[in-house]
Amino acid sequence: MKVGQIMCRRVDLIDPSTTVAAAARKMRDEDLGCLLVGRSDLVFGIITDRDIVVRALANGKNPTREPVRNVMSTEVLCCFEDQRVEEAASVMEEHEIRRLPVLDRRERLVGIVSLSDVSGGASRKKPYAVTFYKELADSCGTLHEVPLRTVYVADVASEEEAMAAARLDVERDRGTDRWRGTADGCRVDRGH
Repeated sequence: MKVGQIMCRRVDLIDPSTTVAAAARKMRDEDLGCLLVGRSDLVFGIITDRDIVVRALANGKNPTREPVRNVMSTEVLCCFEDQRVEEAASVMEEHEIRRLPVLDRRERLVGIVSLSDVSGGASRKKPYAVTFYKELADSCGTLHEVPLRTVYVADVASEEEAMAAARLDVERDRGTDRWRGTADGCRVDRGH
């Protein structure tokens, strides 16, 4: 199984100019131990709760003025979406980390994978592949389903749960109103 089949596609990046205090509040509010720092789909670094304490507070920096770029770690371990889940699990175990940013082969951020994702990812049933499509007519007027996006969903008991989880993922990513007007339907299959 590939990392891209089990990763979470929704990843929040914080801007390098974000203050340490704002990053700390976000970590508290969302119960996170780290935040990725970057812009668009490029990762510049990572800031952990330990970075905030050791590199900012212990060094006397003002957390309401200090940008995260001055205290973040610039070496970020990542994996690729087409790597095997076992490889990502090995990296996490070796470096004792719980989350890995996931990149495509152009080194653009496409998701994040957690230890809980990979710990059962190799042994679980194959995920459902939920493909959203648009119905378009060809020059003869025959309707065809044109795929728009495929979302892989694991850890669900039925096709209905897979469909609901995929819709939620797409709507979070694209926006509820915008997405509902785009897709005409979806098809559910077992992943590979």
